[in-house]
Amino acid sequence: MDFLHHVVHPRFAMVCLYKAMKEGDLDQHTLFARALSIAWQQAKVVLTVCELERAWMILAALGLERPVKVRAKLEAREVPAYVAAEEDYKECRKLCLSL
Repeated sequence: MDFLHHVVHPRFAMVCLYKAMKEGDLDQHTLFARALSIAWQQAKVVLTVCELERAWMILAALGLERPVKVRAKLEAREVPAYVAAEEDYKECRKLCLSL
């Protein structure tokens, strides 16, 4: 189920993208390439551009287009794209468990 969590649930892509953002002011192509590298190093998972774009949109909706120095509790469930992706994950997990 870890694989599903990494590729269907948006959180993993969001974390990889945010870590890449913390490395400096990168253009989007370089930022996504770095996030892909982080995902592979951490979980041997290849994220798609679609997953990274969704993560980018969710982070932007949370006001995190740039890294912040203070830690704040993120209310990702207030972002419709996050909620939809989380529901997709739950459905995939449920289907896998029923097999």
